[in-house]
Amino acid sequence: MYYYGLQPMPLNVTRGCSHHKCKFCDIHAGENFKVTPMEQLEQELEAIQRYQPNTKQIYFTGEDPFVLSYEKIKLILQKAHEKLPYLQIVTMTARVSNMKNKTVEQLTELRKLGIYHLWLGSESGNDEVLRNMNKKLTAEDILVQCKKLETAKINYTLSYVIGLGGAKLSEENALDTAQVYNQLQPAAIAMSGLMVFRDTALYQELKNKSFDM
Repeated sequence: MYYYGLQPMPLNVTRGCSHHKCKFCDIHAGENFKVTPMEQLEQELEAIQRYQPNTKQIYFTGEDPFVLSYEKIKLILQKAHEKLPYLQIVTMTARVSNMKNKTVEQLTELRKLGIYHLWLGSESGNDEVLRNMNKKLTAEDILVQCKKLETAKINYTLSYVIGLGGAKLSEENALDTAQVYNQLQPAAIAMSGLMVFRDTALYQELKNKSFDM
């Protein structure tokens, strides 16, 4: 079961985003993607063990720690179980492309080790919008990779950014995204409105009128 009333303990697995090229994103601007050394992770797990020995949930930090290889994630989970005997649930954010280097069998094994829920930054289900925003992702990718998660029984939430298609693709973006999401079984769909930040490529397009809100 998912312990909604409990705050998961953070584990600083990564920092930043391995892609960091989406036109609308200003998170971790100017910061390189970093993976926390295993020695440091073990120290953090020991600290959780010392102060919160009954921890049932942990949250892998970073924008997409699931980009790590199956072997690396498996090792981290095994270390976590060694230190935290009551651990049942592990959650994190992820990019849809993070599943491409993992088989269904590997995902199933990670599920057995506690990977329970992924927050997926899909943002849209329209190929033109995904391409325009430099997501390096297609609607077909979303379908294929999310179905792998479903087969492995890993829950996931899909994100949708309202307005990401701009005035030109607004209706087409909404309809195409609904068409993709309706073929899947996400635990939830998280919607947010588009905000254009000054230090993003999308802001420059807004200024030169190649993107219209």
